[in-house]
Amino acid sequence: MSRSLDVLGAPASNAGDEFHEAWALGNALKLLDPATGLTELTVEGVRDAAETRDDANWDGVDCALYFDDNENHENSRVELVQLKYSVTGQHKSWTLARFCASTKKTGNNSVARRLADAFRGAIKGKDTGQVKASLSIKLVTNQPIAKNLQNTIAKAKNSELQGDDYDTLKRATGLGKNQLIQFCALLSLEGDENARAELREQNTNAIAELILSPVKDMVDNLRVRIQELLGPEGNRAVKRDTVLSWFNLGRGQGLFPCEPQLEPLSEVIPRTITETLASEVQKHSPVALHGKGAVERVRSDHEGGCWESSWTRLQASMSNAGCSDSATNLRWFFCGKERRQNHK
Repeated sequence: MSRSLDVLGAPASNAGDEFHEAWALGNALKLLDPATGLTELTVEGVRDAAETRDDANWDGVDCALYFDDNENHENSRVELVQLKYSVTGQHKSWTLARFCASTKKTGNNSVARRLADAFRGAIKGKDTGQVKASLSIKLVTNQPIAKNLQNTIAKAKNSELQGDDYDTLKRATGLGKNQLIQFCALLSLEGDENARAELREQNTNAIAELILSPVKDMVDNLRVRIQELLGPEGNRAVKRDTVLSWFNLGRGQGLFPCEPQLEPLSEVIPRTITETLASEVQKHSPVALHGKGAVERVRSDHEGGCWESSWTRLQASMSNAGCSDSATNLRWFFCGKERRQNHK
């Protein structure tokens, strides 16, 4: 039996599931980084599907990424993502014909229709301006995106698409003229995504940067957590607190680096010593230690200084600063150089 036949059926389906799990986990880990703006992730649908009572609109949404701004709701946005993975046809491109192809004898289950259905569900009750600022529709795949499909979408969003390609796309999406233009303007086609193994390695590295416990055990545990979300009884929604609970943490103080507790100052009174200190800090690379023990230290590595003596001096305060865990393996940055020290 040929290799291509060996991987058809259940093994190929399992590969797609593993890709889905790895991609979802990688994005779930971003919930721990406030800089990403990501506040919630859902798998197999959207968070308000129960409210819309139209689950069919969300059949094509494998993941939804929410970037909520509670202070200014107009800045909130969501990305609706469909994932496609192929084991045997990694180099098979997504053409317009393939994008619009349906395998159902009745109805339409093409990728174009499923993404269009998600778009249709997401824009209900919103005006054009709101939709443009708050919504993205994405196809993420390990296969390349053909030039003809890219060009077709680009022309459609600029009202330049005509002829057979226009008829094919319009028929596949089931959208009217104006909605098709809007849909294509919001559509992002992301091909050549990393394979499963590469995504798993990225996740392992990301987890290693966050914790000091045995990484393999944590990677396996988080993979199971994602599988549970995708199961029939899964909650499907993940927030920052959810991910912290996966790490057995109630707050982010046990992660590396832990959440800063250095609050910005207001109404600062100018002082000569403060200006002198600020000038010195700009010349040298500081280390700030902060955490549960309210320990705040700033050290600079002066030329010719001894790193080991600095470690000895600071070692006692590290456990109180929220920078260690049960593995007793401390990692920290000193003057831009990452060093590990194991102590008992």
